[in-house]
Amino acid sequence: MQVRDANKKRLLYIMIPNGGSKVLQGQAPFRISLGNARTTKVVINDLVIDMSEYILENNTGSFTVSTKKQRVIFH
Repeated sequence: MQVRDANKKRLLYIMIPNGGSKVLQGQAPFRISLGNARTTKVVINDLVIDMSEYILENNTGSFTVSTKKQRVIFH
């Protein structure tokens, strides 16, 4: 998993073990790249992200998200 913030600062670049989690802070929007995307759960500000339409046939995913008034916005 790799996460970059609006300032292109890399907040995370690591494999997260099954059942693991990471808490990140940075400036939205966040650019998220995933391997093994079907088994990954992304939560932003306590909101679970439905990223199913962004998962490719090779089980990777890439998208940019932010929130506004408890709504997740895909860019």
